[in-house]
Amino acid sequence: MREFAEMVGLDVENEEVQQEFSVLLDTGASELDIEGLRTTMIFIRCEDFCKRFNDDTVLERCRKILKDLFEHPAAPLSRGDAVLWSAAIVYAACQDENLIRTGKGAFFP
Repeated sequence: MREFAEMVGLDVENEEVQQEFSVLLDTGASELDIEGLRTTMIFIRCEDFCKRFNDDTVLERCRKILKDLFEHPAAPLSRGDAVLWSAAIVYAACQDENLIRTGKGAFFP
């Protein structure tokens, strides 16, 4: 929960935020799908970056990469920094779409 709160920009040291989480945990929210929330936050960051493009080609590629990683039996998205996962997914999607080439730098349409 702490990681999720930090990802969405909540101040986890704030007493009011702590009380809200306490209520959530007391009412059964402890069964939240944290991995699903984490994956959603990764996708939102990818989506924010992909707004810079004229079409949704890169975003759709990000969606496919993220889906494949989410369904992977080793659950790689559950480990590591979610911001870095977002960056890596966008980078891979841009490479797949030939927007980033070795030694050529980035190309923005």
